[in-house]
Amino acid sequence: MVDGGDYTRDIFLIKQILQNFFGFKFVWSFLNRTILLRVGPGHGKLSPLQVVMDKNMPSEAQKLHASFPSANFLRRFAAWIYDFLVACAMVMLATALALGASAIATSLGWLTLPEGMDHAEFIDQGPWLTIFLLTVLAVFFGYFWKTSGQTVGMRAWRLKLQQRDGSRLTYKQVIIRLLTCMLGVGNIWVLVDLKHRRAWQDYAAKTELVTLSKEANQLFYWKEL
Repeated sequence: MVDGGDYTRDIFLIKQILQNFFGFKFVWSFLNRTILLRVGPGHGKLSPLQVVMDKNMPSEAQKLHASFPSANFLRRFAAWIYDFLVACAMVMLATALALGASAIATSLGWLTLPEGMDHAEFIDQGPWLTIFLLTVLAVFFGYFWKTSGQTVGMRAWRLKLQQRDGSRLTYKQVIIRLLTCMLGVGNIWVLVDLKHRRAWQDYAAKTELVTLSKEANQLFYWKEL
């Protein structure tokens, strides 16, 4: 029976061949999730294919990330400052786009402004601009939480948002966290929860914010999580 190291290297080589020569990543995805080639006893001959569902088996990268400690309040606050500045920039950009869309619609005759009202006043009336801006921020931060677990500020301070087993967040967890984070105020609970150092949104969504090592603060292997 070959050892686990040889098996891992063999699977890695198969993956590289499929991706580099055929370019079909979905082929590797199918093999990776459904079939493991096991080498049996008897002069190194291949035993019959054993179909093994390993979808829920944690990867080495996932195990590594699950071992990192929860982030303290100071790191969370520093990352929040960074992300607050990014959020301000996003709000200004989204507002400029809304103004531009209003101006274009007026010039094309699709929109007629009430007498004495400019474009800024028009888009600011009612709750629609606020809803639009909150949606933009939710999509922006939710995207980074779901794909890599790091926003700009979190990347700078080596923080990563993940499930407690080290895997990436589900869409449900992203939505729950967006609804319960209270624009970052929920992080204050970390000062009370000294044992686990989790915020309100972490308990609600069953997530955690961890401090990565310098080596782990990379993106190239996150697809394995």
